[in-house]
Amino acid sequence: MDGDWINQYTSVRTVYHGNESDADSVAVINPELFHPGDTCLFHVTKGAEIYNPPDIPQYPVLWGKVMNINNTGIYAFLIVDLVQDSLVIFTAPLPPMIYSSKSEAVQLVRISTADKLVINRPLECTDWDPITGTGGIMALIAHHSITINATINATGTGFSGGQPGPEPFGDSCKTVTDGAYQAGAADSAGNKGESIVHNILPWSRGKSSNGTGGGGGNGKYSGGGGGSNYGLGSTGGMESESC
Repeated sequence: MDGDWINQYTSVRTVYHGNESDADSVAVINPELFHPGDTCLFHVTKGAEIYNPPDIPQYPVLWGKVMNINNTGIYAFLIVDLVQDSLVIFTAPLPPMIYSSKSEAVQLVRISTADKLVINRPLECTDWDPITGTGGIMALIAHHSITINATINATGTGFSGGQPGPEPFGDSCKTVTDGAYQAGAADSAGNKGESIVHNILPWSRGKSSNGTGGGGGNGKYSGGGGGSNYGLGSTGGMESESC
């Protein structure tokens, strides 16, 4: 990247917001990034669940569609009151959330703030990192005005598309029509794109969408589907008509 990064990110391990008599807080991996008075963004980036073949084998048309959104997409702009060990304690409560037994990717992003912000150098965004569950978000706040004299670029920093594997597909036609195949079925379908679904395994291949992520192509000479901003990702392509 050629521009400046204006945010810092850490993964949230635990959310504490169930006791109304205590201030809401989160336990994070990198508490040293935050200080009292900082403005930050709390964001639940992943955690949705989709229908897969074992859930509803008789309804393949629903495979890849969102079954439970859980807390995914919940966010809040907050002020840090205190940092104590791994805890970041806020001055205001977190939004209401449901208890989820499923894994979620939650991050806390430190935000640059100013009364009057003048952007004279290019700004860029840290890439989303599926290992740490952080990045892919650019946020800044000005209390009065923002003057933009340079570029602001977050292109290609979000969820990744379906990645090709190291195994060549081969030159033979396959009879593959299902929407979901397991990760080992490299000879049948391509990988689905990443999405708000936290864990797609083992059904990571095939033409049905992965929630907001696009489906992988089925069979020979097929293309993957595009991802979406909010609704379902596009369905992946079918095998070449030459088959």
